[in-house]
Amino acid sequence: KIYHMNEQLVRKDADSYHKKMVLGKIKVLKIQKKDIETELLELFKNLAEGYVKRGHHVTVLTHRLRGTPKKEILNGVAIQRVHSFFSRYAFTFSSFGKAIALAQKHDVIQTTTFNGAPPAWLAGKITKKPVVLTVHEVWQGKWKVITGFSWLQSALHEWLEKAIYLLPYNRYVCVSEATKKDLLQLKQIP
Repeated sequence: KIYHMNEQLVRKDADSYHKKMVLGKIKVLKIQKKDIETELLELFKNLAEGYVKRGHHVTVLTHRLRGTPKKEILNGVAIQRVHSFFSRYAFTFSSFGKAIALAQKHDVIQTTTFNGAPPAWLAGKITKKPVVLTVHEVWQGKWKVITGFSWLQSALHEWLEKAIYLLPYNRYVCVSEATKKDLLQLKQIP
C-alpha cells in the first residue's frame, strides 16, 4: 500500500507490525545513507527520536563520515556507521552485511530512496522482516534536467532508480501527493 506522510498508517486492517507500533514496543532499523546528526533531514531525526520517546528501540545504519564514531547513541537513538569510502554508491554495497545482521534483531526496517533501499530490501527478504520505503521523490525521466548529469550518468541513474521501484516493499510512504502520483504511475502497488 502507498500512503502519503499525513495519512494514518495504522488502520483496522493494518499488518501486525503496524499494530505493534501503537500497542507495544518494537525495534525499528532505519537504513539510510544520510548520517542522523550531520546530514539527516530533520524529519527523520524527529521520527527516530519520536519512536524512542514512545518507548521503541531505534537503530540507524548509515555511512561513516570523517571524524564520526563507528557507534554511538544520540538522544536515545543507536547509530551504527559503516565505512563506505565516503561514497553514497559504496554505502549501498558496504552496508549489506551489517543491514542483515541488524535486521535479525529488529521488528521492522524503514528506509528511504535511494541508496539505503537495496540493502534494506535484501535484509528484509533474508530475515523475513517487513520493509517500509519512504519515497522522497520520483525522478524517472527527470535526472538530466534536475541534476545536470550527462546523458550517460542520467541513463545510469534512471536505471538504478527503476531497479529500486521494481523491488517489492511491504509499505511505501510518499512525502507528498505529487510523489505518490508519480510512484503510482511507475508501478502497480496494492
